[in-house]
Amino acid sequence: MMRPVALAASIVVLVATAFFAGGFPIVAPSRLHVHCEPPTHAARPLNPSRWIDRQHLRNDVEFAEEIGVRFGDSRRKAEGRDGEHLRQRECTDALLAAVAIRHNVAIEDLSAMRGERPVAVDAILLIVFGAVFVWFTSMVVDQLSSRLSDLQPWIWQLSVVVLALATAGAGLVALNLLATTLEIARLWDGHMSYRAGRLPWERHFEWVLAAGFTTFCITAWSSRFLNFAFSTRDDRAPGNIV
Repeated sequence: MMRPVALAASIVVLVATAFFAGGFPIVAPSRLHVHCEPPTHAARPLNPSRWIDRQHLRNDVEFAEEIGVRFGDSRRKAEGRDGEHLRQRECTDALLAAVAIRHNVAIEDLSAMRGERPVAVDAILLIVFGAVFVWFTSMVVDQLSSRLSDLQPWIWQLSVVVLALATAGAGLVALNLLATTLEIARLWDGHMSYRAGRLPWERHFEWVLAAGFTTFCITAWSSRFLNFAFSTRDDRAPGNIV
């Protein structure tokens, strides 16, 4: 079984890979955000149909949205909530227009990219969390098997279903909390604004619940089957035959 220290180290390494794999912005605070000024990048045409160019443009769109949110936040005290939202929209639209001019792309193409997630970040997060979930599930199943091994089979099966539902629900909450924390760290901003509902785990929570429930049940029943198979083989060993 994986030791907690090794598990934590693996999580840190994989999450760091998601951050620094390249092309995934960590938007540090800057005075440019207070004045809604775009970063100075070289002007060159990009093709949204090419994968590498699309990733560059998606990052520019994410930068524009983040700077727009920060600019709106800077105007909240002076102009209130309505002014904050208005300045946020104005700044984001202006920055997107600047990106369109700088890279010679249609503003409609950039608008269509709003809400696109960085695939590598979500994939690595899912792999890491899935590994931790399977590890935790195996620990729960081991405890369940040791405590209920002498009881009726239907009691064990009912316990598996109940614990699978509980573990899947807890896993969904933990995954969303982890994903939100990583987004805050990745964007360097605790104000997610309208972007909070873009996480795939929130939009497709029913699939996450179903995957967690299925994983727990498969782990439990496969573990019970293997334990039964090994115990039967041991009983049939030559030294155990009377």
